[in-house]
Amino acid sequence: MDGCSKPESSKLLCSRHYLEFGKDFPNRNKGLKHNRAKIFCENAVLAPRVACIEWPFSLRSGYGRLKVDGRMWTAHRYTYMLKHGEIDDGLTIDHICRNKACVNPAHLEQVSVKENNYRRDYYKLGHDWASSRW
Repeated sequence: MDGCSKPESSKLLCSRHYLEFGKDFPNRNKGLKHNRAKIFCENAVLAPRVACIEWPFSLRSGYGRLKVDGRMWTAHRYTYMLKHGEIDDGLTIDHICRNKACVNPAHLEQVSVKENNYRRDYYKLGHDWASSRW
């Protein structure tokens, strides 16, 4: 686990984190209790990190998923909204880092679907859009 200096003892976690996150932590298909996923998003918003913060719970097509107040969310959209507020109509959230499992709000940007598709195709051609824009 990032930032933990204790040795990994079970399923890639130290004993403290294993007990904290539960035995299902590495099993992305099962997911965990919804409140833990919500807390993870809230902590991701506060984390001052440059690197990707990968979603450790359930994934669908590479994107993190969670349920909040009975509604299913993709984890990156939920963390974006926690940090920046509502997403404008007609816009989507782009992963600047190109990592679908990343929920770091610094790696997420509100763009049009057309722009998102352009960036995806640009990246597939072997270009790094994120570093080329600065």
